[in-house]
Amino acid sequence: MHQRFGKLPWKELFGAAIAYAEQGFPVTEGIHEAWSLKKLKTDESSARVFLPDGKPPAQGEVFRNPEIAHALRLLAENGRDAF
Repeated sequence: MHQRFGKLPWKELFGAAIAYAEQGFPVTEGIHEAWSLKKLKTDESSARVFLPDGKPPAQGEVFRNPEIAHALRLLAENGRDAF
């Protein structure tokens, strides 16, 4: 899709997402509610990423995700070959 329709280089596509993952963002009420769902808790990988200390971040708490930032950096630097 990027090759056919993309206009921006890979490095520019992920800048904002990398910044939010590294620097964090305040958890909204909707995110807190969504991450409180039982289904998220039962998936070990999702729980490890999105439920620090085994529970969803509180509304207003800053959530950071350095692992996703790293993955996005790999995509930004290597494009589709990163997969």
